[in-house]
Amino acid sequence: MRAPYLRRLIGIHFPENHDARMLEIGCGHGALIYYAKEMGYNQLEGVDTSFEQVEEAWKLGLRDVVRQEGLMETLRKSADKSYNIIIALDVIEHMTKSELLDLVEELHRVLCKEGKLILHMPNAASPFFGRVRYGDYTHEQAFTQSSLSQLLITYGFSDVKCFEDTPIVHGAKSAMRWCLWKVMRTVFRMALVSETGASNEIFTQNFLAIANKD
Repeated sequence: MRAPYLRRLIGIHFPENHDARMLEIGCGHGALIYYAKEMGYNQLEGVDTSFEQVEEAWKLGLRDVVRQEGLMETLRKSADKSYNIIIALDVIEHMTKSELLDLVEELHRVLCKEGKLILHMPNAASPFFGRVRYGDYTHEQAFTQSSLSQLLITYGFSDVKCFEDTPIVHGAKSAMRWCLWKVMRTVFRMALVSETGASNEIFTQNFLAIANKD
């Protein structure tokens, strides 16, 4: 169930100003936009290359919000400093390194001063890294906190923060999964500390990253 995760993401990482202008690239069937609209945000745009996904978004009442369009096409025709927030969930892992460099440059250009970039992607530091990285034939790469920060900071982003993709508690079953994950995370961290002395790694199969534009 994605609803608890998406509502939590919006509640924690979206601005208090419901008039902030937001763009989601690779929005799929528009689930994040749907819940953001439900929570009062009113300056929303979403683009996806798949017409089938866009049609599903329209069935959710997002016909005036979501459109079929290439993400680079959208960004290149956008003016400088057009958006307060840009979101890309499960998008950048499908791009080659060369494509991603062009994307990040455009993302930085179209974000407003003090704008925010929200990314979600496979975690190359996870013990189960291969399950996500190679679970989709169209995946080109995966990231760690370090490699993602290097990429974003190179293009002018700052204050890159990364977050675990832990189970969201919304019932007894998810609460049990959350407790089990806490135990397993401790085991993984102890193993890492014993080898390297480092203890601040993220081990979930995916992770969320927030980067700011000064």
